[in-house]
Amino acid sequence: MDVADTAENEEALGRPGASRVASPFPKIRFVALLESGTPVLWAACMHRYRVDEWKLAEAVIPALNPPG
Repeated sequence: MDVADTAENEEALGRPGASRVASPFPKIRFVALLESGTPVLWAACMHRYRVDEWKLAEAVIPALNPPG
């Protein structure tokens, strides 16, 4: 997901490739757990672009288990 092209975002999040030519905007990884029948967002996780999606998925999977 592209985010605003600011120096702060580039430093905090990074961008794919080695230059602005490879990617004109900094990017984030975003993983969400949604229910498709009723548009409910159960859990979401965002992180730097270089963080693997599987790692982010590990953060949202616990939302599948009800508490207790």
